[in-house]
Amino acid sequence: MSDISKIDKNFKVETNIEKDDVKFISALEPCFSIYGLMNTGEEFHRMPRSVAAAANDGVKVLNENTAGGRIKFKTNSKYIIVNSITSPGQGKMGHITVAGSSGYDLYLIEDGKAQYFRSFLPVHNFGEKFEQIVEFPDNTERDIMIHFPLYNTCKNLYIGVQESAYVKPGSKYKYEKPIVYLGSSITQGGCASRPGNAYQNHISRYFDTNFTNLGFSGSCRAEDAICEYIPTLDMSIFVYDYDHNAPSAEHLENTHEKLFKRFREIQPTTPVIIMSMTDIPRTEGAKANMIRRRAIIKKTYDNAVAAGDKNVYFIDGQEVFKIAGYTDCTVDGCHPNDLGFWCMGQAVIKVIEENKLLK
Repeated sequence: MSDISKIDKNFKVETNIEKDDVKFISALEPCFSIYGLMNTGEEFHRMPRSVAAAANDGVKVLNENTAGGRIKFKTNSKYIIVNSITSPGQGKMGHITVAGSSGYDLYLIEDGKAQYFRSFLPVHNFGEKFEQIVEFPDNTERDIMIHFPLYNTCKNLYIGVQESAYVKPGSKYKYEKPIVYLGSSITQGGCASRPGNAYQNHISRYFDTNFTNLGFSGSCRAEDAICEYIPTLDMSIFVYDYDHNAPSAEHLENTHEKLFKRFREIQPTTPVIIMSMTDIPRTEGAKANMIRRRAIIKKTYDNAVAAGDKNVYFIDGQEVFKIAGYTDCTVDGCHPNDLGFWCMGQAVIKVIEENKLLK
């Protein structure tokens, strides 16, 4: 098999970085700002480990995945190196790129707008060591945001810059109080081609807002531990598409409204956006199941409105992909591709914008 990087240099991935003027700085230093993640000294995770373990084994494991994590800083270095320890056994799936599951995305921020610049791409058969470089044409100061992997871990993260360069805190979000997302593999980011294309990032860039991703692939089932934890978080908006991972329609019916009511007991006025599944059903049975689940979710919304709740909103998942042709929006009939995630982002943006939910 020929090496395509010898034909097209844009496919070449640097694995042996040779720089004689590099210094490495721990991501935990105060010159960096970490968003969407917690840290106990060396490993990043998304919620307290005790909560994750109390939910189920899937959440316990996937809590270590860094979906939604970001690091922000400013520097005049001519290059940036990401140096970390990762998990080679994770992130290698047939329907998501390794760039999406295990890579990092670098964005440049100008006037509050984040623009994609380049990705730190893992080699196909990567091991525990992740070390990649992105280079710039000069030493201009840049306001940088790096997105963490969607389906892999990050331990002992160091950022490499030129020895002569400075690193200082980057710009803050216009809205620092995060939007919190709870859901399934789709919420976690499967199957965006790179981390910056998960739908929460489209929303974040549009409004310049912080967020927290609590998507857990195959494992979001609204256990009591999750129902008790979510309402304790300081947030601007709560978005949940808890649907796909409910093992049955009966389970969904027993837990969906229960989660909402518990949230309302503690946060009576925080805007809540509820979304039903965006799946494209292939059989009549699948379609009937989707319709039943949608009715259960819509009932949570209808009951809240009937009770006088003026800060709850419903997005019909079956309407989300129509803006882009419906059938071209997934990789497998379920998990969105980049186009599908853009559509999801637009649906949530519309609700937030029309109802002025960010203040």
